[in-house]
Amino acid sequence: REIGNELGYATIVSASTDALDKDSAPAGSGKIWWQQVSCSLGEQALEACPKSRATGTDHYYDIGISCKFALPDTCAECPPGFYSDSEDSSPCRSCEAGKALSTSGATSDTECTACAPGKYSYHASASCTSCEAGSYSSATSAISSATCLSCEGGKTSSTVGATSNSTCTSCEPGKYASSTGLTLCTSCEAGSYSNATSAISSDTCLACEPGSYSTAASPSCTKCAVGRYSSSTSATSSNTCLACAEGKASNTTGLTTCTDCKPGTYATYAASASCTACEEGKGSDSTGSMSADSCESCMIGSYSGGGSRCLPCEPGTYSEALSSSSCLGCPLGKASSTPGATSEKNCEICELGEYTPVQGSVCKSCEEDGVSCDYRACDDDQFNNNGKCDMCDNLVSTMILA
Repeated sequence: REIGNELGYATIVSASTDALDKDSAPAGSGKIWWQQVSCSLGEQALEACPKSRATGTDHYYDIGISCKFALPDTCAECPPGFYSDSEDSSPCRSCEAGKALSTSGATSDTECTACAPGKYSYHASASCTSCEAGSYSSATSAISSATCLSCEGGKTSSTVGATSNSTCTSCEPGKYASSTGLTLCTSCEAGSYSNATSAISSDTCLACEPGSYSTAASPSCTKCAVGRYSSSTSATSSNTCLACAEGKASNTTGLTTCTDCKPGTYATYAASASCTACEEGKGSDSTGSMSADSCESCMIGSYSGGGSRCLPCEPGTYSEALSSSSCLGCPLGKASSTPGATSEKNCEICELGEYTPVQGSVCKSCEEDGVSCDYRACDDDQFNNNGKCDMCDNLVSTMILA
């Protein structure tokens, strides 16, 4: 090889032993003679290139020498990846591909060690190269990275130098791997979810429905808590779950709307899971009430067991007081015929052939019910005279005549 220095610049300027012409020499200053140019370690100088001074300049421009490898005075050890099994000065031989040698001065190819599974090497290698993460190889003495097989889609591996596909682990729900040879699974975006294992596509990430939300890599969407609702699709945070307003409630999770409090109930606070019932004897007719002030006392002839409108007493019953929680039943044999009776005086005696099965019921047909009616309720100043109510005065007259 030929080397040279020119005008103080440590660069090779000629590839031949011929001198450069003067026009090729760049401007500069300083004088460097060929004696100042030396060969590298292990080389010897063969000849000097002629030097010449450029006309009209103060520098020389074609200084150099020709060098070649010199025969060493002593034998050197073969470097790693090489060996020599002869005693002459012949070059060291390289270990073949699929093997490696980490020490110097090897004397036999038997010192070249085969690459273990999960690794490979090219010729003259000092060490075997591991298969990259996301791949594996079960081959011994592999000669190329092509023997490293990629983990299939839907699976990943972070292991370097893996020897089996058992290191390729499936992407868990909420994640996917869309190509082969990956080291990490990709997370489904916030606002979506995936319950699939070993998913290979983002198509498995489904949008969260209204009433729910999710963070990234979620296997399912989280439902809005009771007392809250959301109408948003693909919601990414619980902040999208809005509190139910006063007068409304939601008693289950994952709702998209809140429900108005029904008559007889109210919700004083926002985010209520349920509406509060009016106390017994009180009721309200309106929906969406926000205060207990909406609960009003039931009038006579009506009642409320709490949490409803004030209802009229049913036929056969009556109520004589305000704020009644229930109605009283008419005595046996008597019944009120219309709803909302306000007094026991509204309870009338059943007709002949009728009866009341229980106190507080309406009069019913004895024949239709298949019962024997051998009595009939009469007023206090009357008596049952063979199934007919008769005045007590008549009973006294009959007894005197007898």
